[in-house]
Amino acid sequence: MKQLSWLNPKDSELLSGLNNNSPFQFLPGFSKIYKEYSGEKVFLIYSENLKAFLPIRLFTSHFIKFIQILHAPIRDNKELNSEEQLQFFNEFIEYCKTNNLCERLVQPHPYGILSAIPNGSKYCEFGTYITDLATKSDEEIFKQFHPKYQKAIHHTEKSGGVVKFGIEVLEDFYKCYEHTMRRAGAISENIQYFKAYCKYLGSENATPAVVYDNGNPVGGIFIVHTNYSALCTHAGSMGDTKLYGSMKYLHFEMMKRMKSLGVKKYDLVGVRIGNNDPALEGIFRFKKGFGGELKKGYLWKIDIDPLKTRVYDFLLKLRHPGNQYKDIIDQVNLSSSRGMHILIIPSWYKSITEPVLGTFFEEQARTLMKAGHKVGIIYPQFASVSSLFQKKDEIVSFVDDNGLPTYSMVHQAYIPKMRKLSYRIFNEAVQRIYNKYTQKYGIPDIIHAHSIFHGGMAGYYIAKKNHLPFVITEHLTSFMTGDISHPEDIELSGEIFCNADAALIVSKNFKNDIENSLHLRNDTFKVIPNLVADIFFDDFKIKTYQNGETFVFFTNSFLLPRKNHKLIFNALEVLLKKGVKNIELRVGGDGPLRNSLQTIVKDCGLDNYVKFLGALNRQQVKTEASNCHCFLLTSTYETFGVVLIESLASGRPVITTDSGGPRDFINSTNGIILKEQTPECLAEAMIQMMQNYKNYNQEQLSKDCRQLFSEQKIEGDIEQMYRKVLAEFPNKTRIVSK
Repeated sequence: MKQLSWLNPKDSELLSGLNNNSPFQFLPGFSKIYKEYSGEKVFLIYSENLKAFLPIRLFTSHFIKFIQILHAPIRDNKELNSEEQLQFFNEFIEYCKTNNLCERLVQPHPYGILSAIPNGSKYCEFGTYITDLATKSDEEIFKQFHPKYQKAIHHTEKSGGVVKFGIEVLEDFYKCYEHTMRRAGAISENIQYFKAYCKYLGSENATPAVVYDNGNPVGGIFIVHTNYSALCTHAGSMGDTKLYGSMKYLHFEMMKRMKSLGVKKYDLVGVRIGNNDPALEGIFRFKKGFGGELKKGYLWKIDIDPLKTRVYDFLLKLRHPGNQYKDIIDQVNLSSSRGMHILIIPSWYKSITEPVLGTFFEEQARTLMKAGHKVGIIYPQFASVSSLFQKKDEIVSFVDDNGLPTYSMVHQAYIPKMRKLSYRIFNEAVQRIYNKYTQKYGIPDIIHAHSIFHGGMAGYYIAKKNHLPFVITEHLTSFMTGDISHPEDIELSGEIFCNADAALIVSKNFKNDIENSLHLRNDTFKVIPNLVADIFFDDFKIKTYQNGETFVFFTNSFLLPRKNHKLIFNALEVLLKKGVKNIELRVGGDGPLRNSLQTIVKDCGLDNYVKFLGALNRQQVKTEASNCHCFLLTSTYETFGVVLIESLASGRPVITTDSGGPRDFINSTNGIILKEQTPECLAEAMIQMMQNYKNYNQEQLSKDCRQLFSEQKIEGDIEQMYRKVLAEFPNKTRIVSK
């Protein structure tokens, strides 16, 4: 690495590629601003490995040297990607240590959003709204504004608002800016600061602007710009004015001006992601209303010499007790102290071909996000055997799924008779995906896997390797059906369940069964049931039934042998023989048995009574649950039965086989549990349901379900468990792996 400066003529050749197409922090005038205004130095750190530059500010306080990163590293006037940024930062941190360059890297400037976080740093998520000027016309830019913004801008324009640009309005801009800072109780920059910008960047790169009402300044902004982007670094208003859209009008006029100068982007500089401070909510909404794209990243800081910085912090605290400065990172972490970073690793999950698979994992993740936690997902899976002959070991995809970062990995096929080797290779592949995740989103506080094979197996490996708390929730019926029976799998399962910081299970019956089956202690698992999404409680309506009307039954599950759909069809035959024909069965779900089940329906003459709906999304399931009278579930074994609580949330009674999990919550007030898994028994229960339908209090069914399984209830249970795990984690004693 090299430490370069525009103020050193010897460095000019290496810096010659930095020009008006670069961010303004890389310009020579920017270095001169800090030298004149504060006596501080700006350097450009050059990585010879990456051929990239990083602007930094170097300053001292007492016996401590500080460095502040001023922009993400660039190469050829483009930001490095997250992996390259991490490489640059790691190299730079070592450079600082080796050359005694500083004792602490402080928080970057808010316009210096970064996309990677080095290990050991303290960080917070941060973002900014950016409007694309290069590819949009003025009219297209205006159309992306919120309709209220458009109306406000028209109002200001019609009411005689006037915008002026340039150094001649600097004094008026400063009046607006200082007034706003004083109103907020914040410290404002001296006007000499802005004069230094105008002097050393010139009108080509610094533009103050003011909007006037009858000659009086009512709002101002200060823009620093190159062709790369325009940044609104400071702004302020004088408060009440009849031009209620004056600041919006001012920004739009500035966007048009910047576009005419060839500037590619308009950056509103800084919003706090996941902000919990109501005082900042107005700023967030204001910036969002311009319709720009939210660029997400991080601010981070790290101590290069922890001993010296601890001494410095201690002395500072003694000198200024109760008046400690808190940067954005400290403020965000303080306001989000309740929030945790949770990485979820499910054993099955949705994909393009199977969009409803693992829905309850996503719903749990989003419930945790609603509660203020940061959540990410890594979904690993084995590929088909044919993948053994492919060149690539794994296929990795990433999607930001409406704020839920999701990595999916399809790894090379399982190698027959080489179980342990296959698992080790698989786990190491997932570790590589985990590394990608942490480079972009930081290190999680806790890993929560769902089911042993293979998410739990991979999550356990990652947690051990990276010394992180590990939680697993088991859902699989395979332990009970005998599908998981290999001695090595049984041994591995026992090890993971016993060594997890918390092993969860979704029902009491399943807890007892799996503990007995694997010869585990009877306190190995803690029961936390699945949740029901809030959508099923929305728009509640009573479903009435009169004798003679068609009674609608609904069932929804994967079309698999253990779901035992044939039992329902055989029961329908029994009903028809009894003369009960005013019935309809609606079958949701898809799977390998669909064709054979449709054949059974046809052969039994049930075409007029049964409708196959295919795979249903959440809204479709809610609609079907609301429109039916009763839900049917005829599985041979269920660990829980999410579809049952979805129906109860909708106020619909259920009929279910005695399949295990449903025993926890199905009783005579909300449904019927079959005594036998026979067509005759099910048919009798269906008749009983029709005859006694009015006796079910549908509102009470929904209310009771909410108390037991709502998002709020289950999220609270999970969060309490997480906090207990985190509190006990440093002292956790583990069983030695074999």
